[in-house]
Amino acid sequence: MLQEDLNSIKVIDGGFGVQAIDRSNLQIDGHRLWSCRLLLDDPELVVAIHRDFIDAGAEVIETNTYQANVDSFVEALPDSMTPSLAAEALSSGVRLARRAVEESGCGRRVLVAGSCGPYGAAQCDLSEFTGDYCASMTEEDLARWHRPRVEALAAAGADLLAFDTLPSLREARAVVQLLREFPGLPAWLSFASRDGMKTCAGESLAEAAADPLLMSCGSVFGLGVNCIVAPRNVARAARELAPAAAEKTLLAYPNLGDYGGAEEPITEELVSDWLQLGVRWIGGCCRVGPAEIARLARTVRRFRGDGAEEAGV
Repeated sequence: MLQEDLNSIKVIDGGFGVQAIDRSNLQIDGHRLWSCRLLLDDPELVVAIHRDFIDAGAEVIETNTYQANVDSFVEALPDSMTPSLAAEALSSGVRLARRAVEESGCGRRVLVAGSCGPYGAAQCDLSEFTGDYCASMTEEDLARWHRPRVEALAAAGADLLAFDTLPSLREARAVVQLLREFPGLPAWLSFASRDGMKTCAGESLAEAAADPLLMSCGSVFGLGVNCIVAPRNVARAARELAPAAAEKTLLAYPNLGDYGGAEEPITEELVSDWLQLGVRWIGGCCRVGPAEIARLARTVRRFRGDGAEEAGV
């Protein structure tokens, strides 16, 4: 059943972090753990945000674990956190997502993707949008950093892993090396790209689509772009990644506009274009809330020929 899901058209959820900032009384924006602090301080809100995206039509929800790794928790909370407690906090992200699915009563299969942000995201210096750190870190260094979170999410039973906002091919290759330790656990790799042509580190997306290591990894089922790629540039990215479409599922989940720039909606026309270009898993990232996902989901259902009753929204 999972393999069938991986090859079909799916609706991914939207941006968890901005929802958390808007709806929490806690200081989240600028905090070392960002929205991940809610795993400890307000798990009920985590469930509620997941549920809102499921109610909007999301068929894939990402755990609230993008910003944090084991060392992030320990460094943010040195007086109370240990590596084992940090791993438990990461694992709780999967359990809370599962609980949201169960409580939604949506009557459809919803996959839980363990969200794994890049090394730069956990440094809180915006280096996930430059990839500068990759010049001084080896693939082994990066794989070592990602490993504890992947271990926690895999042990907690995530259906798949979502490696989000990767700024460089080097970090993507490090992830592929790490995935060899987790056979049978599917994963997608999604790059941050400002123009839909290149990664933030400057490699072409076409190079990623032809990379022998990425393409030969059976655990990597999907390849795509997310976050700072604006909706208007997704079609360009889809064309760059098109050579990979025969082997990998293409994904796109952009922001509402350029990073920090004016809002640019994800329109029905844009989503239809992406689907025609072969993008199969579609959602949103920063500033994309449940309302936007609901509109996107309606377009996807029409493309698939589903009825509204089947989607449950």
